Amino acid sequence: MRQSPKSSVGEALAEAGGYAPGFDVIRHVAAFMVLLSHAVPISSGSNAHEIVFRFSGGHATLGKIAVAVFFTLSGFLVMQSANRSSTWWHFLLKRISRVVPGLLCVVMISAFVLGPLVSTDSILGYYRNPATWDYMRLAVFLPADGDLPGVFRTNPYPSTVNGSLWTLRYEMACYILLTGVAFLYPFRHLPHVVSATLAAGTCLVLAVLANREALQFPTVVADLAPLASFFFMGAVLYSFRYQVVLDLRFAAGSLLVLLVSLGSASFNLLGPTAIAYIVVWIGLKVQSPVFLKRSDLSYGMYLYAFPVQQFIQLHWSPTWYINVLLSLGPTLALAYLSWTYVERPMLTRARRWLLQPQRLALTEA
Repeated sequence: MRQSPKSSVGEALAEAGGYAPGFDVIRHVAAFMVLLSHAVPISSGSNAHEIVFRFSGGHATLGKIAVAVFFTLSGFLVMQSANRSSTWWHFLLKRISRVVPGLLCVVMISAFVLGPLVSTDSILGYYRNPATWDYMRLAVFLPADGDLPGVFRTNPYPSTVNGSLWTLRYEMACYILLTGVAFLYPFRHLPHVVSATLAAGTCLVLAVLANREALQFPTVVADLAPLASFFFMGAVLYSFRYQVVLDLRFAAGSLLVLLVSLGSASFNLLGPTAIAYIVVWIGLKVQSPVFLKRSDLSYGMYLYAFPVQQFIQLHWSPTWYINVLLSLGPTLALAYLSWTYVERPMLTRARRWLLQPQRLALTEA
């Protein structure tokens, strides 16, 4: 459906039924960007030949941009979910049911299927090693070394089993931050401008903290701040959706700002605004194929791509582009299985649980 060039984000979103059709496309493209970006260090041991890394002088990678897109889109959609949720408990349960089941499944498969299959340690030694059980901490967002005994140690990018999982604890932290705000000031009961201003202030603080070169902060803060700045900018854009105009010229200008910021540390300061506008503009202007509306494979792709790529590198040692070609099929297959048998059933079960009268009474209490 075509929109007027001067329609607002909120008007276009309402006409689309409350969900931008292009968001499905964006999620899957971003997941493929992560796979594509990881193929370079997995096959060579470094990002030296990664296209965005070279273009930006080492300030960014294609994967970093993709993760920024994920967090921005998540902030936009999660803010929408918060506005629709009756209580903070209702909101947080929906977020947990979306993220945790798939994560738990990939961590268990990695530890108890992939690990024993490829480890150079004996089976007994593998299961006796504390690192095997320490790896399970990743399933509950706790810090862990991220390697399994004897797994992928001879690969160009050694020992790392799944280099994508580290961002998920920070995404959950963003959910908890937003839940804390919703608990103190329920979004649905606040004036629009108040909630948006609160989110905007949080975003500004996080963007400043993200400048780790100028300020000294603990690693957790330094890692969380730039990701959270993208998340909360997405939330800000949703809050101001009726004040933000959709215009191709603004989208082109945002793209120019993004390209310029990639070449310096200003990406963490300028990137959130630029990426947020580009993501929402594309989401509201691009139509999603029917099959993407039925199956959301993007999260599964993000979860399974890295270990699949490492497995292929271990056995065939291909160049980065061959790694991409060989990894894409198995990754999509695992993502489909994850969506069909883990993610979608758990989402359906959570919705039914919340819709039961006694649960509604509990969450409204």
